Amino acid sequence: MKDNKKPRQLGRGFIGSDTLHMEHTNKNIKSQQPPRAGYYRQRATSELRYIPGRDGVEIVELLLPSGPRRLGSIHVEGRTFKSNRKKSHILKSGNAICLNENLLTSDRFDWITIYVSGHPASPFVTSVDYFLAHGSRVCYTSAGFEVQISLPLDKWGIHKARQFHAEKLSQRNLFNGDHNE
Repeated sequence: MKDNKKPRQLGRGFIGSDTLHMEHTNKNIKSQQPPRAGYYRQRATSELRYIPGRDGVEIVELLLPSGPRRLGSIHVEGRTFKSNRKKSHILKSGNAICLNENLLTSDRFDWITIYVSGHPASPFVTSVDYFLAHGSRVCYTSAGFEVQISLPLDKWGIHKARQFHAEKLSQRNLFNGDHNE
């Protein structure tokens, strides 16, 4: 029996090596230009850098091969992550906002505030626990992006997050025996 395993294919990318290898799948379209050199060989990274700033604010950057990309800032005193986004950064397929998974699980903040320019419902506010419980994991590693978690816009709201925490607390108290019988 041969131990000649081929890497398994997910979408257009292959998993099984340190570098993501892509193949161009739209071969039937003759007028399409081939992708620029190195386009499909970007490495997905999730390495974050926290830069101390003034007045208890930390700047959060995602370290990419092309250079750091600013994700937002953490206001340490209020344990809140704040970010400004363009309306075009809303995920169109799910009408959702995506955030870096490692950032959400870093335990550096409890609340999230996203300001979306040009959106009438901005700012969007929720808690990290609510985001993780109701969000969906999104993997765009084939395009060179890090693993993200998306939360649809209709699930955002401080009142929804507070209700979620109240229910979570009451369930915890119920199972810990902290209730009157």
